Amino acid sequence: MLLSTGCGTVSNIESVPGMYARMAPQTPLQVCPFIELIAYHSEDETAAVDLAQCELMANESLALKVGVSPHAPYTMTPEGLNALALFADEHLLPMSIHLAESNDEWDMFVHGAGPLYDTMSSLGRVMDDCGKGTPVQYLAKTAGFAKKSLVVHANRLSDADVERLQRVGACVVHCPRSHAWFRHANFDYDRLAKAELNICIGTDSLASTNSETPVTGLNMFAEMQEFSQNHPQLSCEDMLQMATANGATALGLGGEIGVLKEGFIANMAVIPHRDSMSSVPEAIVQHSCAVAMLIIEGKRVFSGIDSIVD
Repeated sequence: MLLSTGCGTVSNIESVPGMYARMAPQTPLQVCPFIELIAYHSEDETAAVDLAQCELMANESLALKVGVSPHAPYTMTPEGLNALALFADEHLLPMSIHLAESNDEWDMFVHGAGPLYDTMSSLGRVMDDCGKGTPVQYLAKTAGFAKKSLVVHANRLSDADVERLQRVGACVVHCPRSHAWFRHANFDYDRLAKAELNICIGTDSLASTNSETPVTGLNMFAEMQEFSQNHPQLSCEDMLQMATANGATALGLGGEIGVLKEGFIANMAVIPHRDSMSSVPEAIVQHSCAVAMLIIEGKRVFSGIDSIVD
């Protein structure tokens, strides 16, 4: 899906250990694997760090970038969050975490109540760390931010949360179609942009991309179009940067991918265009079908039906 819609590099949350090493030889897609980790019981903390170490050793030579992904602050112990942040920093890895995603998460950490609180309590999670602050404040208190943290969603934030994300240099990953599918309140782009946070566009997953639009599957053009509908004041150039260069920066690959520039990896998607140069950004954002061609590392990996390349 990603190749046909012009995406050559993706950070993928790997929920099955060993999956990336088995699949990497079968695709030209540049996948940056982030092993997903869940450990809300204290006896599981060591196993989570050991799994992160094992996946790093297996995947580092195969990928542009390897990362770790504690699932969320409510599915990791405080000690586990800190251990994984330290692990990420020690190995110079980016760390991705779902944070401030839902009202239920907010109620769990701020009020010590709600459906998510009840569910996690029933699963045996120790809940005495709840009712003491926002999810962002909780992660900061556990020293759970890595030096290169990717905060996925960031749907509900206080002003103090935004300032905290700014201080730790976190990058925010917004998934527009998933956001619409869950019917969250409007994503607060203006406040995050004013704080000069690096904001990227992601796809989340197939589980939440079937919005009311006719486009299905993983498609960055559809993500930009969804974002454009909700933030019409933003220029197409800015949206393109969020979908390309900003993501590269978030992964620590800002000097290798994300722009067409001498010395960078030769990744390029091609689409038809018959209008003026000034309309190119809008044409890219509004593109609605497969790309004509995709080049990764200087090699053609996909040709569309109307491509002159067979």
